[in-house]
This record gives sequence, C-alpha cells and structure tokens, in this order.
Amino acid sequence: MNLYEYNDLDELEQFEYLCDNGLFVADRVEGEYFIKLYQVDNFYIETYRHIEHNLIKRMRSFVNTDQLAPYIEKLDLKLWYFEN
Repeated sequence: MNLYEYNDLDELEQFEYLCDNGLFVADRVEGEYFIKLYQVDNFYIETYRHIEHNLIKRMRSFVNTDQLAPYIEKLDLKLWYFEN
C-alpha cells in the first residue's frame, strides 16, 4: 500500500492497517501528547495519544524523511568495529 491509498481509508481502517503492518520506530513527548512513530511500507505514521485521557486523538502520515528530525537525537545509533 502507498501513502495515498492509506490516506483514502477511513480512520478505523487506517488504525487497523497500522496495527497489522506497522513497525515501531521511536517515540517522544510533545506538550500533552505521547507521540509514537511507525514505519509502514514506504511511509511513516505518527500516533498522537493524549497523556491525561489516554486516547489517540490524531494520526499523521508522511513520506518526507525531513519530518523524522524530532526523533533523530533519541535514536541509539552505535557503531561496532570488529578487529580481525
């Protein structure tokens, strides 16, 4: 599925597709929201869960990797070198 096909689904279908196909990447807190980032096929989806009410209030999908910037500093990228 591509981003445009995903966006044509209704909200429940989008959520079900995310649950069935999403790969969790990272999370962050912004204001009153706990935001989780998932990769699905060739695009990304963020879920915005209201911290106090514990409800997903919004989902946002995108392909532009520039929008991954808020997550970059949280990723633990370790380089391992092996000597022969």
